[in-house]
Amino acid sequence: MPLTQPTLTYFFLGFYPKFNFKINTDIMKNVIPAMLLLCCNFAIYANSDPATSAEVEDNENVVFAFGSYELYDAEDDSLISTFSGDSDITFYLDQLGSQQLLTLRAIEPASPTTQSVKFATVGNSEADWIENNAPWAYKGDASGDYTGWQFTAGTSVQFTVTYHDANNAGGTLLGTDTFTINFEQTTPPPPSFSLRINAGGPALTHNGESFTADQYAVGGSSYSNTSAQVSALYQTEHSGSARTFDYAIPLTNGDYDVKLHFAEIYWGATGGGPLGSAQRVFDVSIEGNLVLDDYDIIADVNTETPVIKTFSVTVTDGTLNLNFDGTNAAGGTDQAKVSAIEVVSASSGSGGTSPWVENGTDIYYDGGNVGIGTSSPDEKLAVNGIIHAKEVRVDLAGWPDYVFENDYELPSLEEVAEHIKQKGHLINIPSARQVEANGAYLGEMNKLLLEKV
Repeated sequence: MPLTQPTLTYFFLGFYPKFNFKINTDIMKNVIPAMLLLCCNFAIYANSDPATSAEVEDNENVVFAFGSYELYDAEDDSLISTFSGDSDITFYLDQLGSQQLLTLRAIEPASPTTQSVKFATVGNSEADWIENNAPWAYKGDASGDYTGWQFTAGTSVQFTVTYHDANNAGGTLLGTDTFTINFEQTTPPPPSFSLRINAGGPALTHNGESFTADQYAVGGSSYSNTSAQVSALYQTEHSGSARTFDYAIPLTNGDYDVKLHFAEIYWGATGGGPLGSAQRVFDVSIEGNLVLDDYDIIADVNTETPVIKTFSVTVTDGTLNLNFDGTNAAGGTDQAKVSAIEVVSASSGSGGTSPWVENGTDIYYDGGNVGIGTSSPDEKLAVNGIIHAKEVRVDLAGWPDYVFENDYELPSLEEVAEHIKQKGHLINIPSARQVEANGAYLGEMNKLLLEKV
């Protein structure tokens, strides 16, 4: 409010009541201007804060949360997430157990004495709810065992939560929060997420990617061999005398590609021990699924040779669990180990465990047959269609140069003619019926045709 001279006059007279009955023009001419100057100085001093009056007015429109809120899975009363009452949130139903029961709990500030909390909703078939006893849970609880409620993916519910200092939402209103919970079915994976861990070693850069120092390991210990003829990432490992250890990596629920780096840097390695057979054999499990059974690095790629195994996994409990087990009970020998761990957003989003294994820049599959255009491949690669290639190479032994040996007996023309007359095809060449039924093997066919030259 602007400070005017009449206002100051009343202000001045209020502090000096003896002038209420006796005031003259000298006071009006001398004292009042002095007081005006004093009050102006006071006003300037009070406004010397860096925040301008416009900023103060803007701050009056800022909404601050009165309480905070927790979401629980009512099936097992486990805490899922916490949020503030001044913003809307999206909740993904795949975070709940099979019963799909959710509980909302209000956490009031420490200072007010809350006696009841009212949950009013819009967009909810359930009735409003008043809690007269802590914990302040929507739909209530029985000694901490929460009563759950269900919603459908694609719906939204607006909550207005009021805090009162008397039962049944009576007495003085202490505070109010209004927010909306949007319900969706599936938690999306984090965009372009990546976590790279140098197992057993310090933070470093490898092939342009940054790896953190070893973290999230449970059990085991570090080992290094800087004499090993491999890059720095593979000169350290997480292993341990107990021969088994775990990693528990906190992640947002979703689909990920997990890359496990290995290299044998002890057995047969420079600065290590003598090379033998089956010296290090161990299992690897991800999210409780066995992904490498009786894995032998040396048998796979030899000693001092890096190898990467890639697996697609789905995290549903907020933690990526990996187990490395080289104990006798698991059929292992020596200590299980890992050189590095990479966790990145899934490239396909399909989830599950991938049968494909990455080895450097190569990828391979050794679990059975692969079909393209067919669901029942009968060979390592079965293609129901045309293959377009610049060249096809066939590995073949026994190329028929033997037909030019002096002791090789060629059939006479009469014998060939008689065979054709009786069989309808050349000697040692499959018939049309046989080719239609069984196909033709290109390598073998070329070998047989060369015999006829």
